[in-house]
Amino acid sequence: MIKIMGTIGTILSPVICVLAVGVLIFLVTLSNQFKELKKKVEDHIQGNKGRVYRNQKTLDLKQRDTAIAKREDTYPLRKSFDELCAKYLTVAQMIPVFPLLGILGTVAGLIAQVQAADAAQIYASLDVALMTTFWGLVAAIVLKVVETWLVLREINDIETIFNDYDIKYQDAVDIRDSENEEQEKS
Repeated sequence: MIKIMGTIGTILSPVICVLAVGVLIFLVTLSNQFKELKKKVEDHIQGNKGRVYRNQKTLDLKQRDTAIAKREDTYPLRKSFDELCAKYLTVAQMIPVFPLLGILGTVAGLIAQVQAADAAQIYASLDVALMTTFWGLVAAIVLKVVETWLVLREINDIETIFNDYDIKYQDAVDIRDSENEEQEKS
């Protein structure tokens, strides 16, 4: 039983490190994909600049209709954004697993320590217990920082761009509708 617990604890530290590197690489890749999408969204919005503005009555109706019709052009971008967010959420669920793996190694090391016969085995099992906890916590902290600084920041920026565009779009619709009502009254 001591060997089994010692083996489990010994295996967990490298497993934690390998998994953490994999998640880190995936988060960096995902961050780059979000940056590319953000650039596409900004380019799309800039392409419509001058056509969709809040409460600007100098545009004629035809220009406003063109700007309003352009909202459908954002649908593929929004779909890509949603797909990337789904990938991110799947990987983000892995981050809390790392401290749990560390605790599992700690428990395995402590069980081995309780059943140890001499001081060398006690110190070896204590080393396993502490190292797996250490690596589990380090992995979780590093990944959470990377997630926050690289991925979540890009997600928030893209959501802000979409929200601003939606407000401008709705304002253009409101202006068009109010002018149509005025023309019908005349």
